[in-house]
Amino acid sequence: MHNTPHSPETIKKIKEARARQTFTPERNMKISLALRGRKRSLESRLKMSLVQKGKKHSPERIEANRLGQLGKKLSEATKQKISIYWQNRHRKELPYTIEEISSMYLEQNMSLRQIGEICGCDGGTIKLRLKKSGYTIRTVKDSANLPHMRNASSERMKHWHKDNPTYGEFNSFYGKTHSEETKRKIQIARGKQLFSPESILKRSKSLKDIWDSYTPTQRNERIYKMWVASQRQPNSKEAYLFSLLESAFPNEWGYVGNGTLVLNGLIPDFVSVDGNKHIIELFGDYWHRGENPRDREIKLAERGYSALIIWEHELDNPDDVLAKVKKIFY
Repeated sequence: MHNTPHSPETIKKIKEARARQTFTPERNMKISLALRGRKRSLESRLKMSLVQKGKKHSPERIEANRLGQLGKKLSEATKQKISIYWQNRHRKELPYTIEEISSMYLEQNMSLRQIGEICGCDGGTIKLRLKKSGYTIRTVKDSANLPHMRNASSERMKHWHKDNPTYGEFNSFYGKTHSEETKRKIQIARGKQLFSPESILKRSKSLKDIWDSYTPTQRNERIYKMWVASQRQPNSKEAYLFSLLESAFPNEWGYVGNGTLVLNGLIPDFVSVDGNKHIIELFGDYWHRGENPRDREIKLAERGYSALIIWEHELDNPDDVLAKVKKIFY
């Protein structure tokens, strides 16, 4: 009897019943305590990963999560843990000198992750140490062109081709080529039809006119929706700056880089939560290169906010950053 599989209708009913099932807070607490400290097996983790693969939260779930986090503050214990983590990341003693680490990186062409595994830390810590000592970090393009990286990519492709039954001479199109007319049809079908410069300018102007027709409130709403859809979270630099602000000025700054606050079409990173219209922006050295911070300050000032721009490289000297914040806002 137990080995008899359920019919599709029965399975559907079971799923619907489980979806309606709710537990009391006491029951949830018991389950949580019973599972605390348990480690799932590799097989269980793999099954859970496969079940969740490709799934995305609905816009309603994303919005509910965002609203659920509004107004919440980190406990003092959590703030202390974050502060200690970032302090230890910068001060941790490594088993190799910076000269030996730079030799691994520049002469042996090892990646930051590989060096981190040898030193017992993450690649980000190695990157910070090298930058602080004046060494230049490779770009993503430069890293991809390293011989061992190209070889690794080649090996992955060989493995893929080996397991692909439609590769090479087994492919029905092997040795054939498309005519120019067919290529043109494919190009059009894929939406890659070439437009004349006049058409591109005309379309650009049309989109700009549509955007200009929106009121400031409508623009902010559209930007907010796009930002929420992207599920923006603080990156490592923003998290580090936030930990610095919390350690020096506890409970006085909030992270709004997830789209919680939109001003003149701009999404600031941090805003004071004590009622003062103070904003701190973190500019990445790569993404904001060539920008004039004064332009951002003027645009935010139009909404009554005073802004301080901090560049990514300034985080290498946290004391100077805090002194700068204190000088401007305190």
